[in-house]
Amino acid sequence: MYRYLLAILSISSLLIAENKTHRVPLLENRKVNAWKTIIMPNQPLKMHRHEYDRIVIGLNGGTLTKIEKTGETSKLIFENNKVYWLPKDPPNTLHADINESNKPIEVIVIELKKD
Repeated sequence: MYRYLLAILSISSLLIAENKTHRVPLLENRKVNAWKTIIMPNQPLKMHRHEYDRIVIGLNGGTLTKIEKTGETSKLIFENNKVYWLPKDPPNTLHADINESNKPIEVIVIELKKD
């Protein structure tokens, strides 16, 4: 387990050094799925959706522009050390997120799966 965590941290460090937006898995079981997302400046997260309600913890906060598949946009603001509740996405929707700032945004996401 320790070697696995070291490998993840090493890969994460390389991706940050290469300025790549990425996700680092933290925990997954039948009740939760948790990961750390690092969104580099001026980079998007590809179109996706959230099937479950989730908690988001701002580590290195900032503002994301959320772009719906329909083209509608909104802002998501994450402050350092603040916890947020976000509901699951409506059926048949997709969105992308873009960090339009000049610094990385880092959050931990904890999805609450249903039994």
